[in-house]
Amino acid sequence: FVGQRGGYKNFNKVVEAFTNLGNNYHLLIVGQKLNAEEIEMLQNNNIASENYTVLENLSVEHLNLIYNFAYVLLYPSSYEGFGIPLLEAMSSGCPVISTNISSIPEVVGNAAILLDEVLPQNFIKAVLSLENSNLREEMIQKGFLQAKKFSWDKCYSETLEFYKNILRKRLK
Repeated sequence: FVGQRGGYKNFNKVVEAFTNLGNNYHLLIVGQKLNAEEIEMLQNNNIASENYTVLENLSVEHLNLIYNFAYVLLYPSSYEGFGIPLLEAMSSGCPVISTNISSIPEVVGNAAILLDEVLPQNFIKAVLSLENSNLREEMIQKGFLQAKKFSWDKCYSETLEFYKNILRKRLK
């Protein structure tokens, strides 16, 4: 799990799902230090401290390494303006499980497992589906292709062209 954990980010759904995945997985939480409520939530869901790790203040390079070794990015957000972590994960070869909500489907295309409902059991089923090595490899390859559609250089060029077009229209 990467990013802010409050409200619409649905960190609680990841915790609930993780509880039922068994000991085959380790929950890596990237972002700010856990607050008291989050620690209590983990404890109430019987997730022992040795079954999760919190990483704070990661550089872009370290985050990229994490994505390279992660089994999956769980991103249960109910709203995204864009969703940079999705692209970061896909460009690093990390499969993505997210929601079929907001801008997420446009960002990930067909390169992620998208869930229509933010329910823990849906995330569990999706994580377990990636145990199929063919599906996992397909998601990784699609993720590489999808991520190539986005770049800061492309964003810059398209934004610059947009403003040039507006300026041309104003000068007519």
